[in-house]
Parts: sequence; structure tokens; C-alpha cells
Amino acid sequence: MNIKRGVIGGKKTGKSYLINKSTMIELKLDLPKGLENQLNYLETISKQPKSFFVQEALKEHLEDLADIREALEALEEGKTYTTEELSQELGLE
Repeated sequence: MNIKRGVIGGKKTGKSYLINKSTMIELKLDLPKGLENQLNYLETISKQPKSFFVQEALKEHLEDLADIREALEALEEGKTYTTEELSQELGLE
């Protein structure tokens, strides 16, 4: 297991995170040159590996897809909320 010090956007976050190499898989990606350039830039300014940014983006995208699936299932079940009901449910009022 490796312990890395968090650096995001060139700023130290002060947080550490664990990387357990035994639970990781290797994945080959063919990326458009523009995305590769963006990842190279992020790696340079943040001192984080490109894989960090790819993992974070993939996690966010998968979470978004799960949220969409959940919303569609709720809609199919007839669960809908008004803006007022949703604001109250979320404690925004």
C-alpha cells in the first residue's frame, strides 16, 4: 500500500489517501490529443498522476449515471415532487 499526500490544482490539500495496488486494475485508454494535453497539464501543475484525474472523473460520471437511473426509476413509479416539497425535503427553506 502506498500513502500519497494530496495535491489538487497545485495546492496541498493536507489530506492523505491510501492506494492499495493489489485492488487496482490496469486500463488502457485511447484518448483524443486534446484530452491527453489537458491531463498532462493537470499532472504538471498539481503533481498528481494522470490516473488520479481519470479515476476521479470516472467516479463522478458513474455516480451521475446512478443518480439518473434512480431518478428515472422514481419517475416510472410515479414519484414526483413540487419545487416546494423538494426544498422542504432537502431543508432548503
